[in-house]
Formats: sequence, C-alpha cells, structure tokens
Amino acid sequence: MRRVLLPRLRAEDGSTPFSLLWLALLILVAGIAVDVTNAYRNLQLMRDTADAASHAGVVAIANDATDAAVVEQVRATVERNMPAAVYGALFQDPVQDIRLANYDPATGALSDFGERNAVTVSLHRTRALGNPVGTFLLRIAALVDPNTRLDAWEVRADSTTAFTDTQRCASHNYLYAAGEIDLTSSNAFGSRYCVHAQDEIWMSQQNSFGSDAGLSMPDLANCGTKCSDAANPGSEAAAHESNLLLDSVDSQIGTTLADFLSNGPLHAAFFADKPISGDLSVLGPAIDPATATPGQVVQLSRSEFEALPEVPGGLVYDVFCGNGNKGLSISQPATGSFSDVAIITDCGLEFSGTTDITSSLFLSTKVSSNASLTAKQGARIGSSTATCQPDAVSFVMAKGSMHAPADFFGSNVAVMLGGDVNLAATSSSTTLNHVGLSLIADGDMHIAASHTFTSCALPPGGLTPRLRVIRHVAPTSGSYTLAAN
Repeated sequence: MRRVLLPRLRAEDGSTPFSLLWLALLILVAGIAVDVTNAYRNLQLMRDTADAASHAGVVAIANDATDAAVVEQVRATVERNMPAAVYGALFQDPVQDIRLANYDPATGALSDFGERNAVTVSLHRTRALGNPVGTFLLRIAALVDPNTRLDAWEVRADSTTAFTDTQRCASHNYLYAAGEIDLTSSNAFGSRYCVHAQDEIWMSQQNSFGSDAGLSMPDLANCGTKCSDAANPGSEAAAHESNLLLDSVDSQIGTTLADFLSNGPLHAAFFADKPISGDLSVLGPAIDPATATPGQVVQLSRSEFEALPEVPGGLVYDVFCGNGNKGLSISQPATGSFSDVAIITDCGLEFSGTTDITSSLFLSTKVSSNASLTAKQGARIGSSTATCQPDAVSFVMAKGSMHAPADFFGSNVAVMLGGDVNLAATSSSTTLNHVGLSLIADGDMHIAASHTFTSCALPPGGLTPRLRVIRHVAPTSGSYTLAAN
C-alpha cells in the first residue's frame, strides 16, 4: 500500500490534489444524499402518522363521538406513532392543526355546512417548535454561512380522511348483510345493482352480474373460485374489496320510531308532501277530522286496524298488539291501497296477497326468535306497476328476521331487518324480477334460485340507509370552522 500511495503523494504532476478534490466531491454528494434521505424518511413517517390520526378521527365520527372526543382520538394516535418525548411537539397550532369539516365528494371541497364527516390533520417539525429534522454534512455549510439555514429541514405533513358515500355502489338498490350472503344459482343482478356482505359472499353457479353491478366484501379471498366469469358470469368485473359501513337496522328502527312518534325531523321530511287523503270517518273516535293535521298519530288496536275498509293517507298509525305475540295482517284494503302512511306496531308484519304500497313506512318493533316479517304465497310488497318511481319509494323495517315464499315479489321498496333474510327459490321455469328492491339485514341473507334484481339507479334517499366508506381524500378547496381543542 505504501509503495502505491507514497509515489502519488510525492508526485508533482497535480494528480493528487485533483484526486482529493474528487474525493471531497464524492463525500459531499454522499452527505447530501444522506441528509435528503433522512428528511424524506421523517416526512414519510409524519405522513403515515397524519394518515393514521385522521383515519382514527373519522372512525370516531362514524361512531357518533363528540367533537372533543374526535380531537382526543387524533391526539392519542399521533402520540402513539410519534411520541413527543422523541420527536417533540408536532402540532404548531393546537386549533388549526386538527380540523373537522364537511367533505363533499361531488366537488371535493371542505365546508362548514352539513354534517361533519371529515378530519384534516397537519403535523409539523419546525424551528419554532424546536424539533426540525437535523442535517449532517449540510450542517457544515450552515457553519460557514448561518444564513443558509441548512442546519436542519422544516417538514410538514397533511392528511384528510372522510366518512362518505361509496362511489362504486352509489345506488338506492342493493343487498347488504352485516353477516354473510348465500346465493344459490340462476339469480341475476342488473346494471348498478350492488351485493355486499361484511363477512363473506358464498355463491353457487350461474348467478349473473350486469354492467357496473357490484359484488363486494372486505376480503375477496372469501369468494374462493366463485368470483369468476366461468362460475358466475360478470362476477369478475363486479367483484371488489370494500368495507362498507352501515348503521345497524336495530339502531335505525329506534331512531325512526322515536322521531315519528314525536314529530321529529324525519317525520317532518316524510310528510312534507303527504296531505291527508281519504275518508277519515272510518277511523271513528281515534281522530277528529276537523282538527286533523298531516302526520298526526292515530292509535288503533290490531283488530281495529285490520277492520278498516280503507286506510286514509297522510297519517301515522300506532297499532298495538298488547303482548306482541300476534301478527298484523297487511293486505289490500277493501278500497284503495296503502299510500302516504306510516304504520308503526309492536306486532309482527304479515303480508298477504297483492299489497299495493306507495310512499309509505311499515315498522315493527317485535323481537322474536321466529320471523317478525312474513309473506304468504303470492305476496307482493311495493308498487303494483313494478316500475321505478322516485317519489313513491316505500320502507319496511322490522327488528326480527324475514321469511318469504318462493313467489314473493318486491318493487320500489327498501326492506330492513334486524335479523336474517330468507328468500325461497322459485320454480325452474319462473323468474321473479324485483324492480327497485333493497334488502338490508343485520344478520345473514339467504337468496335461493331464480330471482332477478333490477336497480332503479336512483341515489340514496328517504329512509334508505347510506352505504358509506372511510377513505383518504384530497380536498380541492373550502373554508370552514375549526374544531375547538
């Protein structure tokens, strides 16, 4: 080694200084690379922490937490990921850096109007906070000239997460089960109709999915080999992983029940365009026609309700069964149909025959190990025309399960169950086309063969639950009030 280096050091041709210059340049470049890499590593850590914190805040919003609780959840998540004892204080402004707002997925804007469904988190490492990201070689330049400010990097990371409607299945019509969905064979799901299970979807064969249809679950691996066009045509394009969040039917029933019996905002919106109609005299002393107002609550026993020759519209019927062991027969009135009414009962619901229902609500609070919503052979729930009518959608809610025969037919109606859904198979030569039918269950769903589900392709509305997801977003603009910390 000495024989190699000594001649070069004694050389007078200038190669040694030139080599040392290159060596210095290489060290400088390597040092800058180290400083830049270190800054990027810290920035990425801050981004990941901001993402985790904004996500945690939105999860708290989805669970109906207060603003103060949301902010506390954000702070706790930041502390877990980047402890202040190691990284220093990351919030430059305790108010500005945790923001709650409304995110509009259509425009991408944040605003102070509407429900708070988004959380924005900003994290900082700055000189003002006393925790900038220090440099190594670049610090030498700072020693030579302090004005370079190269002794440290100032880094900021922002993240916004929103609890918003799903874009893949932004439809009024869908099958949703908090448990699993079992599909046997020869069922068809039309364009923009969505099928989702929070657990898994099991399919036999020859179930078909139209264009823009949705077939989703949190983990597609649970679909096995059945999410293939060879087994179920159209399923490959329809299948996707998604974690769709929906309030439980049981909680929705509780909220709707309390609201409708106390003239709440849901009640007001429901009856906003529903005047009283029909012959009020059939209700006897239960109501005074001279003072009746739209949305007024009429209390009737089960026998009194079933004896009505017609059901006047524009009213809430509070029907009681006493111990709730019996079912309330819902069949076509002698005159007219069920239109613009809300029927709330502690009885089970028994739909029989052809029942024409338009723009109405049926709600059962009966809790039973057996089904609290049943249908007889040939029963139909919903519109008699089997067409999409945006202003005539009806809603059926029951705390228990639903059992329906093979020839049950639903149209322009959303059916929500606190238990399971069991829909029997039709004969091999018959296919029932459910137009605008949604089925939502807190439990499992079993759909036997030969049912066709056609979507009305309407946006969610009325009392239909919104399918929502938690996702990171990039707001385009907007000004909004900031959360108090």
